[in-house]
Amino acid sequence: MIKYAIKSKNNNDILIFHALPNKMAKFQWYISESIHEQGVPIDGQIYESYALLLEMIKENNYVGKYLHCEYLRTESNHYQKTEYIKLDLSIDSMINDTIFDDICEFNEQGNIAKK
Repeated sequence: MIKYAIKSKNNNDILIFHALPNKMAKFQWYISESIHEQGVPIDGQIYESYALLLEMIKENNYVGKYLHCEYLRTESNHYQKTEYIKLDLSIDSMINDTIFDDICEFNEQGNIAKK
């Protein structure tokens, strides 16, 4: 599983989390109160990427809660989870508290701009 974080160029309020397995998988993203619970599925979030705005974190009272993805590897019918990402109103805090394989930025045109 490769884990990416993609943020806006100026550290604005947009962050995209991307979970990329080595094999085919089915996805579901969750919000939980702690890293020790499954959490609540985020309705309709069944893709390998999840875009999150700081405004959404604030409006939904997600500060201090955790985001994670559970994926079903279709060849083995086995569920696995990504790391839990502690949500905050600071993008840097969220990125610094989680191990990612790569962190990219996107520019004003929405294109990925590798550092």
